[in-house]
Amino acid sequence: LMGYYDGWGTHATFNSMEGIAIDKVEHGAIYVADSASRAIRKIYRDSGGAYEVETLAGGKSGTDLKFDEKFAPFSTKGMKDGHLHEAYFINPTGIALDTYRRRLYVGSRIGDYSVRMINLNRNQVTTIAGHRDLRGNVDGKGTNARFQCTQGLSTSIDGSVYVADARGRRIRKIAPNGEVTTVAGTGRNGFGDGMASEASFGSPRAICSVKHGVDVFVTDALFGTVKKLSPPTHKREKEKIRVKLVDNIIHEGGMLQKPIYEPTIDEAMVLDSWYYD
Repeated sequence: LMGYYDGWGTHATFNSMEGIAIDKVEHGAIYVADSASRAIRKIYRDSGGAYEVETLAGGKSGTDLKFDEKFAPFSTKGMKDGHLHEAYFINPTGIALDTYRRRLYVGSRIGDYSVRMINLNRNQVTTIAGHRDLRGNVDGKGTNARFQCTQGLSTSIDGSVYVADARGRRIRKIAPNGEVTTVAGTGRNGFGDGMASEASFGSPRAICSVKHGVDVFVTDALFGTVKKLSPPTHKREKEKIRVKLVDNIIHEGGMLQKPIYEPTIDEAMVLDSWYYD
C-alpha cells in the first residue's frame, strides 16, 4: 500500500523508499529517504518497544499526498533550508549518516544538484555543497561546487562525505571545511581501472567507505560492477589513489543500482535491486 502517512508500525505508509541509514547510537533508529513524498522519515521504537514512523524533515506529516503531487517529486514545492519543520526537499534519494557527529546527509537523483545536511543535534537543514538549480562538474568550496547527481553518499570517519556522481561519472569528496574535490573519474563513459585521474565509470550509483575511509567501494550501474578506490595511507603517502575492479556482477538486462551497506569495518554488502539479491 503506497502512501504518505506517519503512525504506528504497519499503519504507516511510504511512497518511495530510495535510501536508508541505520543509527547505531540511537537504538537502531532507521532514517528513510522517501523520494516521492519529498520527505526524510524516521523509524524508531517508542518507550513500549513498538515501532513508530515519523517525518523528520520535509513532506506533509500526517496527511496523504494527492495523486498529482505523489508523482511529481521535483516540481513546484522547491527546496528550502531551515528548521526541520520548515525545510523542503525536492527528490531525496541518497542518504548517509555520520553517527558520531550526528549529521545526516541527503542527496538527489534528479531535480536537485546539491548535498544537504541535517544536523540532528540542532534540528537544522543546510546546503553544504552544490546548488539546487545549477549542475556541472566543478570543484570548489561549498555552494560554488557543481554536481550532476548526488544520489550516492557515504561518510568517512574524518567527517568527509563521498559522492558518487552518476551523471558526472566521477567520485567526489566534500571535506569537513566544505571543499569539494574530484577523487576519481575522467567524466568519460568507460570501464577502465588504474590511477584515479585515468580511471573511468559508466554510472557510479552507490558508494561506501570502509576501514575508516582507507578504502572506498563503488557500484557502477551501467556495467554491473563493484570498484574499489584505495587512497594513500600514512605508510604509502607518495602513492596516488588507485581504482580497481573488485567484482563483475552484471546480469543480462540488469542494472546494479541500490546502496552498498557496511555491516562491518572492513566488509561491504551490495544490494542488487534487479534480481532482489
